[in-house]
Amino acid sequence: MVPSSAAKAHAPSSSAGSSTDYYILIADPDRKFLESVEAEGNESVLPPVLVSSPQDAERAIKDQDQVYAAIFINPVISGKGGVNLIRLAHEHRPGVPVFLLYTGNAPFTTRELTRLAVHQALLKPLSYNTMTELISPEIFKAGSLEANPLLEPPSDEDRSFVAVPIQHFFSGMKSFFDVYVRLTSGRYLKILPANESFTSERLYQYLEKGAQHFFVSRTSHDRCISYCDTLAAVLLNNNDVSVEMKIAQALHEGQEILQSVRENGVDELHCEYATAFIDHVRKLIPKNEKDQVSVVNNFLTNVTAYEHAVSTTFIASLLALPLKIQADSAFHTVGLASMLHDIGLAKMPPAVQSEDESKMTPEEVEMFHSHPAVGAEMLKDLRYVDSAVTQAIMQHHERRTGKGFPKGLKAGQINRVAEIIGISDEFVKRFASYDRLRKEQPGFDPLESMKDVVNDFSEPIVEAFLKIFKPGFQLDETVADKEKTKAGKASDKKKKSKK
Repeated sequence: MVPSSAAKAHAPSSSAGSSTDYYILIADPDRKFLESVEAEGNESVLPPVLVSSPQDAERAIKDQDQVYAAIFINPVISGKGGVNLIRLAHEHRPGVPVFLLYTGNAPFTTRELTRLAVHQALLKPLSYNTMTELISPEIFKAGSLEANPLLEPPSDEDRSFVAVPIQHFFSGMKSFFDVYVRLTSGRYLKILPANESFTSERLYQYLEKGAQHFFVSRTSHDRCISYCDTLAAVLLNNNDVSVEMKIAQALHEGQEILQSVRENGVDELHCEYATAFIDHVRKLIPKNEKDQVSVVNNFLTNVTAYEHAVSTTFIASLLALPLKIQADSAFHTVGLASMLHDIGLAKMPPAVQSEDESKMTPEEVEMFHSHPAVGAEMLKDLRYVDSAVTQAIMQHHERRTGKGFPKGLKAGQINRVAEIIGISDEFVKRFASYDRLRKEQPGFDPLESMKDVVNDFSEPIVEAFLKIFKPGFQLDETVADKEKTKAGKASDKKKKSKK
């Protein structure tokens, strides 16, 4: 959302005659909460910037044209308990106080909040006025000051410290780091110990001397960033973390692959459709049924598998468009089958879940080849999963060349939805390997690498893939094309023999 049109809070900048407009950034997927904040924020002298998606939150944090007095994050807006956004805030906005918003149980312990450099976790509902009261009133009184540059600006050559704009400290909140100023001699002088805050008078004094930045130790800053990464990994492997939070991470990963295909030329309407589709699929899966808890919920807490499922569902939804899958029943089948296609792997060993047959023992390969059938069996008695879904799951590794599994089906025997999932699954795996393979194989392109597998799929499926991802992209002759060529030659031969 655009900042509200209320009067803005000002703090001094380092250039003569100029001032800084302050905002409060609030990242929360709860639109009703954001609407109430917006209504209240219209009357505030410290207007809010409101975002409801992780992508908008990332852009807002990185937008250096905005100066924030504070950042409020609801962890469920993004995966890894929102730690990725906390990390981003510390990386791009060191010194700006970060708060968490939550409902139900507190997302982190007091010790974890401290190590994350988060000032406080706030239980919703709460008013916007309550949020702004956490910020020092001095931020409203600051005006423009004449600059008199006596201190050095940040040096790109010095990698031992991280520069922090002085206006980040006008919130009145304590600093989690020791704060330094750089003197004209090049030395760094500590001016504030960790866990203390600046008075506005001290900040004015440094501004009057021409200082633009304070500094924090890069070692301390990196330690905080590293803890964010560590805690994120722990959260995703912790069964006590809510499924909702883990789903948020999976959706975030799905959005990342969507962003990448958008950059490859997929038009905006298709991207919006895929986003709506994934939300629709989430609603198809009941939240509080015994069968859900015992079967599907186990799969949802396997974050690595679920991230892959969400990404596959995004791609499958895009392919459904050129294939003109419009009936509700077919729409639901594509969504559920693509989301749950690998559920049969949920209770299998890690080596099997990796789906890398080159690293499996013969016994593990046999187990891996059984997972489509295992998944179909697991789901067959759930009331919201029909036979079309289980059939697609059973066949998603079948290939028209007869080299698939578990039954080695051939052309004409494979469910259309299974083929949609199959080609989507192949593309997502290549995309997931992109960062690693581009280092090992310079120039590696996930789309180009699809040449290795398109012969495994029918012509309509391949054409749909090309239409969405690479119009005009030339792939090797498909099996369908070869079959047409072969049939044409046989027909010509037959005609000649008759003559």
